Amino acid sequence: MSRKFLGILIVAALLLSSLLSYGATPATASPRIAVTINGRPLVTDVAPEIRNGRTLVPFRAIFETLGATVEWDERTNTVRGTKGHITVTLPIGQRMAFVNGAPVNIDVAPQIISGRTMVPGRFVAETLGSTVGWSATTNTVVIRSQVEPRVGGEMVYALAGDPTTLNPLLSTDSASNFVISMIHSGLLRTNERLEITGDLAEDWTVSADNLTLTFRIRRGIQWHDGRPLTAADIKFTYDTIMHPDYTGVRRRDFRAVREVAAPDDHTLILRLSEVDASLLSKLFIGIIPRHIFQGHPVARLREHPNSRSPIGTGPYLFGSWLPGQQVVLNRNPNYFWAGQEPYIQRVRFRIIPDTQAQLVALEAGQIDWMGSIPVDDIERVRRTHANRLQFREVKQNGYWYIGMKQNHPIFRDLRVRQALMYSLDRPGMVQTLFRGYGTVIHGDKPPVSWAHNPNLYTYPFNQAKARQLLEQAGWSRIGADGIRMNAAGQRLSFELISASGDQTRENMLSIIRNQWRAVGVDMRIELIEISVFFGKLDTGQFEIYQWGWNLGIDPDNFIFFHSTSGFNAEGVLMGFNDVGYSNPAVDRLIERGRATFNQEERRKIYWEIQEILNRDLPYIFLYNRNNIAAHANRIRGIVWTEIGTTHFEQWFIDPATLR
Repeated sequence: MSRKFLGILIVAALLLSSLLSYGATPATASPRIAVTINGRPLVTDVAPEIRNGRTLVPFRAIFETLGATVEWDERTNTVRGTKGHITVTLPIGQRMAFVNGAPVNIDVAPQIISGRTMVPGRFVAETLGSTVGWSATTNTVVIRSQVEPRVGGEMVYALAGDPTTLNPLLSTDSASNFVISMIHSGLLRTNERLEITGDLAEDWTVSADNLTLTFRIRRGIQWHDGRPLTAADIKFTYDTIMHPDYTGVRRRDFRAVREVAAPDDHTLILRLSEVDASLLSKLFIGIIPRHIFQGHPVARLREHPNSRSPIGTGPYLFGSWLPGQQVVLNRNPNYFWAGQEPYIQRVRFRIIPDTQAQLVALEAGQIDWMGSIPVDDIERVRRTHANRLQFREVKQNGYWYIGMKQNHPIFRDLRVRQALMYSLDRPGMVQTLFRGYGTVIHGDKPPVSWAHNPNLYTYPFNQAKARQLLEQAGWSRIGADGIRMNAAGQRLSFELISASGDQTRENMLSIIRNQWRAVGVDMRIELIEISVFFGKLDTGQFEIYQWGWNLGIDPDNFIFFHSTSGFNAEGVLMGFNDVGYSNPAVDRLIERGRATFNQEERRKIYWEIQEILNRDLPYIFLYNRNNIAAHANRIRGIVWTEIGTTHFEQWFIDPATLR
C-alpha cells in the first residue's frame, strides 16, 4: 500500500470521525473506583471496573492480599484461590462459582479486561471471611480481612428465658435448643448455604428404593467424659425416641423408621417402612450417650441428672447452670472436627427475660450479642454505637401466629376464626410494630421457604365483614359494655396467654385486643414466665395463645398439623399440634409430601396444604419479621446463613482484645 493511499485513508477517517461527533455529547468516563484492604490501597496494574453494579478486581491481587494461594488452570479457563479450608473456583465468563465444590450463583461473571483476569471483589472477599463495605464519598470498596484467630476470651450471649431442659430429645424452645446445639452433635447438620452435610456422619448412601439409609460414622470422636462415641450411641438415641414410653415430641419425626441397626462401631443403618423425604432434616437432633442413659426409664428421661448437666460431643462442654441467672459452657479442646476446635474459651448465656433490659446490657457492654434489637431503637443504636457494634438484618425462617383450641366452644366455629382474621389490620401492625421490617403471612410457609405459596387469600382488614360473620355464628346480642353475647347470654370472651418480657409482643397484643374489641370481642391477656408458658402449651392449659415458630429447612409440617401430632388418649402431646387441628385431607397430603424426594412434586403438595390451612384457620397467621441482630466488634469469624448463624466453633474473639 502506497504512503499516498494510506494518507488518504487517514484523512478520510479523521473527517468521518469529526462528522460522527458533531453535535454529540462526549462520553463520560466511569468514576474511578478504589479498593482498600485493612485501610491500605489494593495495589493493581489494572484499575477496578464496575460491571452489572459489581466491582471487578484483578484476581491475583485480591486473592493474594487476602492471604490465599492462587492457581490458573488454562485448560479449563478457571482461576482458583485457597485459604485454609476454603477453596473458591471461578470459571471465566460464567455466573457460577464453586465454593469447596458446591455451586454458587454470582451477580457478575469473571472476565478478561485489558489483558487481566478480573473477578467480583465482594464475592471473593466475603467468601474468604472478610467484611465488605462501600464509601460513597470516596468511591471506595472497603474490605476488612479476617484476622488470625487465637484461642481465648469469653462471649456473653443474652437469652430471653431459662432453658427448659438440656436434653436434645426433650427440648421444644429456642433457648434450650441454642444451648444444646453447642453441647451436642447430630448425625447431620447444615452448612452456611443451608445444605445438609455430615456432622457425626462422615458420609451416607441411600438405596435405590429410598428405603435404606447407610451412614459411615467418623472415627476418633469422644464424649466429653472421654468415652468413645460409636454407632451404638446413635442407635440408642433413635431407639429412645421411638420407644413407647418416650414423652417428647419427636417420635413422629421417626414415624417411617422401621429399624435402626449398628452392625459395627462406625456404621449406622436406618431401614424405613415408607419413603420419608423429610427424614434427613430430622437427623440434626443431638445424640445422647448410651453409657449415661442406658437403664434409665424412658418415661422419666427428663428427671435424669444429665438432662440438666449434659455430656455431649459438641464444641462446648457444659459448665454450670444457675436458674434465672446464667448457663456457662467451656471450650472442648478435643472437638472431633480436626482443625476446627473452638476458639472462644467460654460462652456465658445470661438470662435476661426483658428485651429492653437486654438492650441496656448490650449498650453498656455487658453482653456481646443480641439477636433482635427492638425496632424503635434500631436507628438510635446503629447511630450511637456504630464504632463498637456490628449489625445484620436476618430473615426469619418462621412466623408469628395465634393458636386457637379447635374444640373450644368459641373457636370450633370457623366463622368466628374468620371474623378474628378479618378484624385485624395486619399490614398496619407490621408498619406500626416493625417499621416495615416484616411481612404479613397467610399460611405456614414463610417467603424464604422454597415451598412458600404466594397466592393465598389475604383476609384483608374488614371489620364490617367480621361483624357479619359473628352475627351469623350466633353472637348477635351486644351487652352494655359493647361485648357480644349469644342467645344463652354467654359473652364472647376468652383469655390469651403468652410469654412475658417482650415489649414488642405486649404492644402487638394490645393492638389485637383493641381491634377485636371494636367488633365486640373481649380478650383478656395473661403474660407469664416463658418456661411456665411452655408448660401450659405442652399440657393444653389454654384457650388461645400467641407465639411463633422458627422452622427447619425442610417444609414438612407433620409435627405441627397432622392429627396424630396432637394430644393422645393419655393427654400427652405427641408433636406440636397443641391446638388439636384435625383434617383427614391435610393428613393425607402431609403423608404424600414425605413420600417423594421430587422437589417439584413436594412444592405442589405443600402449596395445596397451605391453601387448606388458609381456609381452615387453625391459627390466626400474623406476620414474619426480619430481625436486626447486633454483636460486639470483637466477635469475629461469624458464619452467617440467610436465616441466622452456624458453625459457632469458627467464631473467635479479636486477638487484639485478649490479654
